[in-house]
Order: sequence, then C-alpha cells, then structure tokens
Amino acid sequence: MNSLELLARYKAGERDFRGCELGHAELASAVLNWIDLEKADLESADFRESSLVGAGLVCADLENANLQGANLMGADLRQANLQGANLREAMLFRADLRGAFLGGADLSGADLGQADGRSAELAGAVLIGASLHEARMSGANFRRACLYRAQLHRADLSGTNLRSADLREADLRHSYMNDVILEDANLTGADLEGSTLISIPQGEDGADGPAEPVCDIG
Repeated sequence: MNSLELLARYKAGERDFRGCELGHAELASAVLNWIDLEKADLESADFRESSLVGAGLVCADLENANLQGANLMGADLRQANLQGANLREAMLFRADLRGAFLGGADLSGADLGQADGRSAELAGAVLIGASLHEARMSGANFRRACLYRAQLHRADLSGTNLRSADLREADLRHSYMNDVILEDANLTGADLEGSTLISIPQGEDGADGPAEPVCDIG
C-alpha cells in the first residue's frame, strides 16, 4: 500500500490498517486521527506535523520515522519500535508508551506530560527541554540519556536506570525517585526540591566503565 491509497481509504471512512506495509511513506501533515496501525511497518515514514491523535500503534515499527511536531496525544504506542525516530517537539501528552523502544530517539522539546512510559527503553535518547510533567516512567531505562533542562515535575521515576544520564538543570521537583540507579549521572543545577530520592548503589556487576559525553549543549 502506498501513502495515497491509505489517505484515500482513510478519507472514505476506513480506520483499520493493522499490519500494513508503509515503510518510507510520505505522510507529512496528514490527518490520521484514531487510525489503527497496529504492527504496521512504518520504518522511516515521514509523519512531520501530522495529526495522529488517539492512533493505535501497538507494536508498530517506526524505526527512524520522522514524527517531528506530530500530534500523538493519547496515542497507543505500547511496545512500538521508535529507535532513532525524530520526535522533536512532538505532542505525546497522555500517550501510552509502555514497553516502547525509544533508544537513540530525539525527543527534544517533546510534550510527554502525563504519558505512561513504564518499562520504556530510552537509552541514549535525547530529551533536551522535554516535558515529562506527571509522567509515569517507573522501570524505564534512561541510561546515557540526555535530559538537560527536562521538566520532570511530579514524575514517577521509581526503579528507573539513570546511569550516566545528563540531568543538568532538570526540574525534578516533587518527583518520585525510589530505587533509581544514578551512578555517574550529572545532576548539576537540577532542582530536587520535595523529591523522594533513594538511589541504588552499584557494585562491579553494575559498572559501565568510564562515562562518555551524552550530548553537547555548548
């Protein structure tokens, strides 16, 4: 299926496109609210500025997809593959990201407020200035992620792996950080007012070796 066929069928009222093959599709600025793309192949597809409110993207392959500025508010992205995806300035408010793979994804300036990202994989992800206000991120892996100036006010970060993460000037006020791994994390200038912070000490089995720079802010 190509993008023109999908858009025509969507306009005609069809919403079920589960398992479709749309890798590299050009769908910039498309309006595809409440579409069901479960297990669809959307690798490297272009969804810039598209509206995907409430879209079903469970287990969808969105590796290296361009979702910059896309509206994914309330979208179901459970276990979706978003490795290396461009999600800069994307709207992910109240999105379901449980178990999603976002390793190396760029979420700079994205809105993940009240999102459910429990057990999500975000190793090496870039979240500069991203909003995770009241997000549920327990058990997520932020190893070597860049959270410079990220807004994590009242976020649930219990059980997260923040080893070697860049949390400089992050807003962590009143966040819940029970049983977190903070080995080699950079918390310079972070606001931890009112937060619950209990870090797990790491022994030789948890060592990563020398930390590498996570991101270059300049």
